[in-house]
Amino acid sequence: MPRTGLTQEEMRIAALDAAEATIRRHGVERTRVTDVARLVGVNHAMLYRIFPDKAALLDGVSDRWLRQLEADLTKAAQGDGPVPERLQQWFLTLHRLKRRKVGADPELYRAFSFAAEGQRPFVARHIAFMRAQLRDLMAEAMEAGNFAGADAQATADMVFEATYPFHHPQLVLDTLDQDREPALLAMLDVLTRGLRAG
Repeated sequence: MPRTGLTQEEMRIAALDAAEATIRRHGVERTRVTDVARLVGVNHAMLYRIFPDKAALLDGVSDRWLRQLEADLTKAAQGDGPVPERLQQWFLTLHRLKRRKVGADPELYRAFSFAAEGQRPFVARHIAFMRAQLRDLMAEAMEAGNFAGADAQATADMVFEATYPFHHPQLVLDTLDQDREPALLAMLDVLTRGLRAG
C-alpha cells in the first residue's frame, strides 16, 4: 500500500478523477502528470507506476468513459421488446451519449478523439465490444425470425458501418450543431426493413 494510505486501485481512480478535472480546466495539451499527482497528493514518481506517461493517463480517462458507455449500451441491448426495437435504442443510446459528451465535456471528448485517430488498444477493444454486442443482437433477431440471413457477424458489421456518420468520433464532433437523430432513425428504418425482407 502506498504511503498515502491509498491502494493502487484507489490511486488510479483518484488520478483519473484529477486528470478529468485538469483536462476540463486547462485542456488536453496543458494537462501534465505532475499536476495530476499534485492534486492526488502523491509524488509524480508514484503515479508513474500506474500511468507511465501522459498518453497512458489520457487513455485511462477515455477508457473509463467508454466502459460507462458500454454499460448503457448493454442495458439497451438487454432491454424489453423485440430486437428491432432494442437495436434502434442501442444506436440512439450510442449517438446521444457521444453527442452529450462532446457538448458537455469537449476537452475530454478531444482526448478520446485523439486516441481513436491513433487506434489505441483500448479503442480497438471498445469497437470489438460494440461489434460483438451487435452480432449477438443480430443472431437473436435471426433466430426469432425478425431478420432474414444466417451470418450474424457480417450483418452486424454492415449495419455498424452504415451508421458510421452517427457515431464516429470526428463526425459526431463535426455535426454537433445539427439534429441528426431523425436521419439516424430513417437510416435504421431502411436497414431493418431490408433485413426483414431478406
